[in-house]
Amino acid sequence: QAPRIVVDDLITNERLRLADVPAEHARDHRFKVNDLYMEFDAVRSLALNDRLTPILHALLDEPPVVCNSLNFEQGSMQPDHVDALYMAPITPGKLVAIWVALEDCRPEAGPLRYYPGSHRIEQYRFSNGDTRAVQDEMPAWTAYMYEQSGLRGLRAETFAARKGDVFIWSAYLMHGGSEITDRSSTRRSIVFHYFSESDSRQVGFNLVPYAGGFWLYRQHQPVDGVEGDFPPRS
Repeated sequence: QAPRIVVDDLITNERLRLADVPAEHARDHRFKVNDLYMEFDAVRSLALNDRLTPILHALLDEPPVVCNSLNFEQGSMQPDHVDALYMAPITPGKLVAIWVALEDCRPEAGPLRYYPGSHRIEQYRFSNGDTRAVQDEMPAWTAYMYEQSGLRGLRAETFAARKGDVFIWSAYLMHGGSEITDRSSTRRSIVFHYFSESDSRQVGFNLVPYAGGFWLYRQHQPVDGVEGDFPPRS
């Protein structure tokens, strides 16, 4: 295991290196594993390949840049949100995400929940005038999105994924993780987010060419205020 890998404990909301996860937590807690794409070519080849890269290129109107990956062993049970709250692209709409099922997803495992059509809702502006999340004001964002969804007759659906299925969504699609009703069940999956090449170059990202697109070379996430390590470049 690469000692640089960083995980988020979804029970304690703690970020730590995988190597530092206590044994008792490793058995009982749910985790999000960050940025395996920076460590393993097999993960990069899942994010960018001759079948997927052309689709992402068409959606972004230019080559895609893998900017993060998130691995889950179990469902996230994450509250409903849109990705642009936390990963706002420079150019509106120039952020795409995909969710890849690494096994069949049973209903009791907490399937992905999403609201078809919610990407067309005008983005909520926080008190600072921005559309990026202000954490203390997220209840108001949630109320706004549910109200607008109701006015449009939008209803939540779940993705009954089979192993190998790929779900592609806009940065503005409201989605989350439904409740896990059987805590012993797994929902192995991986999420990738992609910026456009032009936005990435505008902010000076370090891009590595790969399979018709790029992957973002950077440090791993910081832990306890300490900067993360750089991964191998190839």
